[in-house]
Amino acid sequence: MRQALRVARYRFRPTYRRQWAGLLSLALLIGLVGGLALGALAGARRTQSSFPTYLASTNPSDLTVLTALSFSHPGASGYDPALVSKIARLPHVAHVESYTGTNAALLGADGRVLINVSGLPGSIDGEFFDQDRVTVGEGRMPDPRRPDEALVDAKKTPPQIHVGSVAPIGFFTNKQEQAPDFGRARVKPEVQLDIKIVGRAVFNHEVVQDDIDTGLDGNVVFTPALTSRLSRC
Repeated sequence: MRQALRVARYRFRPTYRRQWAGLLSLALLIGLVGGLALGALAGARRTQSSFPTYLASTNPSDLTVLTALSFSHPGASGYDPALVSKIARLPHVAHVESYTGTNAALLGADGRVLINVSGLPGSIDGEFFDQDRVTVGEGRMPDPRRPDEALVDAKKTPPQIHVGSVAPIGFFTNKQEQAPDFGRARVKPEVQLDIKIVGRAVFNHEVVQDDIDTGLDGNVVFTPALTSRLSRC
């Protein structure tokens, strides 16, 4: 072994003088590639953690429970505060906030329905405002105390519906909505307001790691002040 090491040193000394520049370049290249690989790994880790960080910042719900009976009971409001209260008292439930789907329609100058959309979210007690908070990209959040303000979904709302626009909106009961001639005849809404769009926002269920997880609801969020008024109709 010692003899082999002496032979290796003997051969290395004269060749090292001629090859030291190439060896130095190889060492620098290995160091550079390794540095780039570590940097890419760190960037990938930051990207991987960015979605959970964003989601946590919106105070997301752990569980969604559908309680509406409107489709099977046309006369029902679809919102059962007693059931929501019962769920809130269950073991291990820390907090509950809810919304109800509203039957809203864009009205023409003569009061006829131009565009009708069922199930637009109306926050009841803070949902989308402090739980499952939306992320405002333009404008601001509506004032929860004002029934005449709303925000629209930035990803799913036509661009012609913009921040600052005001539209006459009629709100109808489930019974009116399911009438055979609804939309053709003039039906007086239970509540009619000029709603001002004050913001465009993205919902936390729309910012996903896989497009298959994208939610289908959205479009408009009405305030607790308006939803409280509608729930009494």
